[in-house]
Amino acid sequence: MKPYWKRNRSAFIGALFCILASTVFAVTLQFFKGDVLDHAAAGHVPATVWYTLLLICFILLEVGFYFGYRRLSARFSVGCAKDLKEDIWQATLRRSYIAYRSLPHGEYLAKYTNETDAVKTRYFDLLPMLWEVLFKVLLVSAALFLLD
Repeated sequence: MKPYWKRNRSAFIGALFCILASTVFAVTLQFFKGDVLDHAAAGHVPATVWYTLLLICFILLEVGFYFGYRRLSARFSVGCAKDLKEDIWQATLRRSYIAYRSLPHGEYLAKYTNETDAVKTRYFDLLPMLWEVLFKVLLVSAALFLLD
């Protein structure tokens, strides 16, 4: 799987950057929600407006970076699956006629479609998701530690 990751690493690294930024903004906006409520309860209108605008900016940035993460992780997953299918196709074409005829055509089709889709789902889709969960757990835990 390493060659497929290497060929599509720019999308993977971009997805990691986007999910890290999205998580940072998600955690930060939780603190700004409290500040908005504190200033609104205290009656400080200019500070409330300022923190509300910052909160809206953080929400938009979180959503924008999460959208970028979803796009880039899909590009990584599809790119890896495409490269895997291309390698399977080339390996099938390199077989001799006798070796090719030794298996039924359904075996080749199953490898090309079902098995590559299973690898895509089990590995290429889960790898960015693993990092997403890891970043969220670490950053939320750090934020809770700082809050305490």
